Amino acid sequence: MHFFNSLPKSDIIRKVRSKHIVLVVMCISFMGCKQQLVETEKRDLSQEPPEEIITGFQNTTLLNTPKVSLESGMYIEQKPEDAIFFNYSDDNVIFVNGSEFEYAYVYLYEQDSLYVRVKENLSPAGIVEMDWELTPVKDDSTIARVKITPEVFSNIFGYEYKQTVIRYDYYNDNNDLLIGGTRSGCIENHKNVWIHPPRDFLFKMLNLNPYPFIQAPYVIGNVWEGELTIGNIWADVRWITWEDPITNIFTYEIIDHEILECEIGQLECLVISATAKSDLGETTLKSWFHFMYGFVKMEYSNIDNSKIHFNRVWNDKTL
Repeated sequence: MHFFNSLPKSDIIRKVRSKHIVLVVMCISFMGCKQQLVETEKRDLSQEPPEEIITGFQNTTLLNTPKVSLESGMYIEQKPEDAIFFNYSDDNVIFVNGSEFEYAYVYLYEQDSLYVRVKENLSPAGIVEMDWELTPVKDDSTIARVKITPEVFSNIFGYEYKQTVIRYDYYNDNNDLLIGGTRSGCIENHKNVWIHPPRDFLFKMLNLNPYPFIQAPYVIGNVWEGELTIGNIWADVRWITWEDPITNIFTYEIIDHEILECEIGQLECLVISATAKSDLGETTLKSWFHFMYGFVKMEYSNIDNSKIHFNRVWNDKTL
């Protein structure tokens, strides 16, 4: 299975500028944030990238930077030849032990703003199965937030798994856990950050979209491409079905540097625009990435012409 094929010829990691950043709490709904374009110097990206990069870091130094290698277009930490066990998450700055990433979301279709309500169905065999439906009104059975928790010491996928294990949990507006425990992975190192989206219920649809992904050099104009083969396990009559595996062709570009204005402050981000094309059609993802707090905002345009917007929710544990 191919994942990504990097295009940029220049791949120079630059010293990060020490800059005063106000650490903020992101607003708790997707309507709570306003975007403000930061006036940045126009750069000739045909030349070597500048010595300093405007990022969300503040006095952050990667003290434990392992060797990495390019595997199917993605940079992966190299396990030392003499190592029996190797923790691929040891150099993480964002997805660290004890961290949580909680997101509010909304599903937009035509003029409707909708949410996922989980329910139980009885199969013909008499087995209770989990199902879901869309609703405009939130109640105790409605998913209001998605929480992603890194499990940096987990070996649930084996000791040779080259990603940081992450767990997805789904909560209602009362902060009651509705269902959770499904797991996948993310990759984080000084060369790139990549993460699986939530892939349960309605969110299975997001497998047809570009995944959240940023890759060095972290400058406006950086472009890279890749591809992913997708089986029909992710198909559903509620968006689209197919039989044989399809191949998504991705294109990513860092297009801007913006500030997200929230109720109690600002957060500086790089903005990534991505498209995915296959025989089924085209999908997109626009994401806002902060170097300490990861992907803080994501706007998906989906295969069924709907949209799903995620905004990170902040609490005492995620500050």
